[in-house]
Amino acid sequence: ADSLPLESESVDLAVSRQMLMHLSPEELEQHFCEVSRVLRQDCAYIFTVTGPSYEQTKHKNADRLKQGEKYAYIHGGLESTHLLDQYFHDFDGYFKALESSGLSFDSMPEPITAVVAGFEETHARYYDRSVPMSFLFRARK
Repeated sequence: ADSLPLESESVDLAVSRQMLMHLSPEELEQHFCEVSRVLRQDCAYIFTVTGPSYEQTKHKNADRLKQGEKYAYIHGGLESTHLLDQYFHDFDGYFKALESSGLSFDSMPEPITAVVAGFEETHARYYDRSVPMSFLFRARK
């Protein structure tokens, strides 16, 4: 969607979970601008993103990807798989897009690792605390 079906400055909290990597750099900036538009002053936007270093563990060429570069990723298990388009975003890419939208950082990104047991054998990289799977960002208008 190009715009959220919400009035300007009508939201106290916005949340995105693991979806920003599917947006091109232009779409990412548009998304942040739209979040900024609907947030009330001094209200928060909380979002999680895939850690750039973690992306390198799941994609053989990710260490060579450049900011904003599109790549395909196969996601799934034995019963079904999906080919997803993703865009590589490093922290600088998120910082620049946020700043240009009128949002500012409330705190530096916090690493997130898996908290649910049961996938250690099949998805060991989820549990590697030295390469966090995701990061939590807190921004404010």
